[in-house]
Amino acid sequence: MIDWTKSMTQTYEFYIVNPYTGMNKEKLYNVTGASITRDLQSDTQVSGSIEYDGELDEAYVRVYLVAEQGEEHEKIPLITMLCQTPSTSYNGKYKKTSITGYSPLIELQNCYPPFGYTFPKAGTTPLTNDDPYRLDNLIQNLCDDNMRTTVLSIGEDLSDIQRAKMTEPIVTDPQQTWFEVISQLIGLTDYMFRVTPLGVTYFEKKPKLSRMAPIWTYDTENSSILSADISINRDIYGIPNVIEVIVTSISGSIMNVSVENNDANSPTSIPSRGRRVVSRIINPEDIGKLPPNSEDKLREYAKDKLEKVNELTYTISYKHGYCNVNIGDCVKINYPEAGIDNIKALVINQKIDCKTGCEVEETAIFTRKLFEGGTAIAGI
Repeated sequence: MIDWTKSMTQTYEFYIVNPYTGMNKEKLYNVTGASITRDLQSDTQVSGSIEYDGELDEAYVRVYLVAEQGEEHEKIPLITMLCQTPSTSYNGKYKKTSITGYSPLIELQNCYPPFGYTFPKAGTTPLTNDDPYRLDNLIQNLCDDNMRTTVLSIGEDLSDIQRAKMTEPIVTDPQQTWFEVISQLIGLTDYMFRVTPLGVTYFEKKPKLSRMAPIWTYDTENSSILSADISINRDIYGIPNVIEVIVTSISGSIMNVSVENNDANSPTSIPSRGRRVVSRIINPEDIGKLPPNSEDKLREYAKDKLEKVNELTYTISYKHGYCNVNIGDCVKINYPEAGIDNIKALVINQKIDCKTGCEVEETAIFTRKLFEGGTAIAGI
């Protein structure tokens, strides 16, 4: 197995891929440069560009990193993308093509459901496991019907994706692509689209950092991996230190509860800022109608909201050598010189330059609680 913290020989290989089988079909020899972007928050999640001496029509292209270290040899897929040629230049001797590509999810963005396509709401009768109208089966079947590449089946580990969660009918808009429609269906669950470097589409639970274990540690000791340059961004400007909740009770009376962050150790508190930053919530749907004299329940609701919004998201950008970390992975970063001590972070973006050294420019996020507790003042 390759030790990514030590020196090695790195080259790249490029292949045209059969979208129906996922197998390499033809090797490309005239690629002069390539770059790859992985973005957990984008629609297609991965994209790339290739510089090619020659001309290439629309095709799926796969990029491999080939690493050799002593007797160890690994061929690691970096991306499989549907490529198109937006521009071509000719210098009198060679034809040079700039090619851009996107993950197989782009196929869902290129087609539309039939006009007026409707998903009825779930009935009261429980659906069998193989019922095509169960939400887990429906999502997979719609992807299979509108994509050429492989879509993994939704197995027992995703069994909580149930058709019963569709409490209201969904009527597709004429301007909605299949990607938008299927994303709307997935939005009824706790899952999201994912795509492997081999171009296989699958479904995974939305990442929750608190439940994840790091697969890699970046620190100052593996200097061949982590670059010395690192940047950290945060923004506390819009975080409130007062939550006001106003609700109308079942009897029609108005209840008003205010919860304040008065913790002097909290950077967002009233004492720390010297001012009040208020967020007012009126008749929130997630609390429903309350009976009169329910200030205690309302107070707990307001306090919970204040604690949730007083979480600060830190964005960290850094560079490192390639090490089999992908977007959606949890990593540990230990860089005391930058004020980062063994924090867990979620990788959300990567830019890979297919050159010697295979440097990866990476962005990760983590959160810190700014407030736990406070003073509540209730009134009617």
